[in-house]
Amino acid sequence: MLIADRYELEELPLGRGGMGAVHRGHDQHLGRRVAVKFLQLPGGPDDELTRRFVREAHILARLEHPGAPVLYDFGTVDQRLFQVMQFIDGLTVADLVSEHGPLPVRGPPRSPRRRVPCSPRRTSSGSATATSSRRT
Repeated sequence: MLIADRYELEELPLGRGGMGAVHRGHDQHLGRRVAVKFLQLPGGPDDELTRRFVREAHILARLEHPGAPVLYDFGTVDQRLFQVMQFIDGLTVADLVSEHGPLPVRGPPRSPRRRVPCSPRRTSSGSATATSSRRT
């Protein structure tokens, strides 16, 4: 399948998620592998999911982080929204679980000790000391 006159897609998706399916593709103009994510609306038109997909594309376009794929393109084909991104070859979570078993669940991150606000107090000698404003 060819979309946007440049992205040649494999028929079967690499994977499916809550909002869509991702296909491996090839950008014919630039000669590179790409991943193309389509928004899927199984229950028919859904304005909220459409807004979320568009918002995701806008956020991804501004994001520069080694852990996030680069967004190359965004558009509509046959009334379906799509995102074209950097293809990152790797393992899926399903691959990891099948190889290593269930992943451990960690608790919330530990926060550093809270600092207690202090207020200065004069001693009988007239010098200032800090005292905690928190009652113990």
